[in-house]
Amino acid sequence: MRPVRWPTPRALRAQLAVGFLVPAVLALGALAALGFFAARGLVEDEVGHRLTGAAAAMAAGLNSGLVARFRPDSQRTHENLVRRLRRAAEASDARRVFLVRPDGQAIADSSAEAPPPGQPDRSLAEDRFELERVAAGERAASVLYRGTDGARYMRGFAPVIHAGEVV
Repeated sequence: MRPVRWPTPRALRAQLAVGFLVPAVLALGALAALGFFAARGLVEDEVGHRLTGAAAAMAAGLNSGLVARFRPDSQRTHENLVRRLRRAAEASDARRVFLVRPDGQAIADSSAEAPPPGQPDRSLAEDRFELERVAAGERAASVLYRGTDGARYMRGFAPVIHAGEVV
């Protein structure tokens, strides 16, 4: 039988340090990651809330009768709506302000790359769920996404209501 060798005080100190530091560092790292993702979720929720509020304010400022009567071939009404949307985009520092029907057909858009009136806005294909909520009369915000330019974006949606119906 071999004699039992007790660790030297130096080795014992190192073992205890590793035994306490490794779990502590892992726990702190896990808490930091949890805090980061929780804070990120809260910030996204707040941005979405502010975007939907801005969208609702813009929708309330529009002539809902004008939007309800809009037809894709009415050039004058389209120009009037585009002018109002561009002013709203400038005032709110929004990248894009647009009007679409609940089915995704474009009405008017402040962007130069917008689809023509009456055509589906293909850039909103991933926002079908949000458009369904807006068609039901609710506000909705998209998820945070990265645009083709590498910047992060989020969309806020609000219904335009005329005579009790979402237009």
